[in-house]
Amino acid sequence: MTPRIEALFNDALIAAAARTPRGPTPAHTDFHVHRDNPFCGDEVSVDLVLGADGRIATAAVRARGCLLVEAAATVLAEAAPGLHPCDIAEAARHLRAMLKTNAPPPGSPWATLDMFSAISSTPSRHSCALLPFESVEKALGSPLVQGSLCKK
Repeated sequence: MTPRIEALFNDALIAAAARTPRGPTPAHTDFHVHRDNPFCGDEVSVDLVLGADGRIATAAVRARGCLLVEAAATVLAEAAPGLHPCDIAEAARHLRAMLKTNAPPPGSPWATLDMFSAISSTPSRHSCALLPFESVEKALGSPLVQGSLCKK
């Protein structure tokens, strides 16, 4: 690996990708989205089970592809339980700003998104890190879903 490529793949990204969830889809889900990146072949599926309070009880996130999409899937899966589904869309906005404008990383529970700052100077890799978050963001953007889930 060249030094420039090595700098992109820091220890935190490698460790997160190694923890990528590989479990089965829950039998019952309240929210499902599957997306792929046709340019590189990355794929992500997100299944959320909501509690009675509308917060995420279980987040089953599966990714297949490069280290970046797998690390992002891990961050999403680990941070999502206890949050509102629309908090994931907010995380997508933070991550996008970090990558495109070098904005500071968000606080807890998304502080681990800081590991992706290493790829801010490599726009061709942004879509990999954003895929799990933008998948949920786009699915939440439909009026039907937005009206039922994104009321806080």
